[in-house]
Amino acid sequence: MLVSHRLNGLYFASLYRNCIQFLPAEALAPQLEYRSFIKDAVQRTQKCRVLIKVLTPESRILVAGENHVKIAFLVVATVDQVKEQPRIQAGSDTVLRFYLRQTVSKDGGAEVLCSPAGLITESDCGPVRRKVLATGVPSRAVTIPASELQAYLNSLPRLLTEHHDITLSGTNSDIVYVKDFHGYGSLSFHANNLGDCVFTRGFTLKNCSAPVIMEKLKWELGSNIPYGESCVYCSTSEVMARECSFTGYVSPNGGQVGRAATTVNRGCCDLWDCKFHNFEMVINCFGAGHIDIIETELGGEYGGSKYGVFTDLGGVAMLPDKVPATLGSGGNVTRNGGVIIQGGKFI
Repeated sequence: MLVSHRLNGLYFASLYRNCIQFLPAEALAPQLEYRSFIKDAVQRTQKCRVLIKVLTPESRILVAGENHVKIAFLVVATVDQVKEQPRIQAGSDTVLRFYLRQTVSKDGGAEVLCSPAGLITESDCGPVRRKVLATGVPSRAVTIPASELQAYLNSLPRLLTEHHDITLSGTNSDIVYVKDFHGYGSLSFHANNLGDCVFTRGFTLKNCSAPVIMEKLKWELGSNIPYGESCVYCSTSEVMARECSFTGYVSPNGGQVGRAATTVNRGCCDLWDCKFHNFEMVINCFGAGHIDIIETELGGEYGGSKYGVFTDLGGVAMLPDKVPATLGSGGNVTRNGGVIIQGGKFI
């Protein structure tokens, strides 16, 4: 039989047929002498630790005096008894994950003040800390078919901690979505030679704070594109294209379809030394979107489009002096606060 009890004063214990009973000394004062009671002086135990284990046959304990037991089979052992309710909580501001390997039972007396779910261990923190404290950005180079590009992008974490250098080849006839990438890394898409990689649908970039770079890629829009589709559609993102070729679709009745680049929602697109042919409009800056046409000594090509520059609702297009003001088209359109700047002057 195990009995656990906190004793704050003098108690007497009565044992009969393996039963033990605690009674206050005041209640038993008339029966102190030579009775079947043991005066328990555990008050001297300063830590208030008591666990009484009784091993005795079915017999009465005879007591000769306060400190002397004449006949008894009584074994007493002490263990710590927790006075306050146990608590499990995070030990510092640096929270580490732990696992309760034994279930805390309802009567266990422990109160869990923090959840073990979602907390991280030092081994989990280490790789993240190394990336945060890194003084350089590593690069990762891969070569994949253009048709597998979307699957590759879907496999990447949205937080980029590397410069991803992606060499493409072949043809891709599906829209490519580049969304929600951020961090100090970047995405670079390129072909070894212009014409090695051809897209017949557009690139859609949305909500990317990580830089996106394209080089020597070719777009040839097909007859199946919906109205208004762009080779590069950039929303709240930044993209730079170098030495790329953009060609729209010309319908059987001679109408041009598609756009080379569209920027919206403060999206920004830099087009360096690129070729533009056969579009409904070459560049479309809408809703504070921004596009820069930039030429070096290599230069670009322009021709066969209905409109060159279209700006609307605060869109801004900037052209260098050496390019044709209408980008080889029949004219430009500006409205609702959209502007075109060439050589530092509004046109």
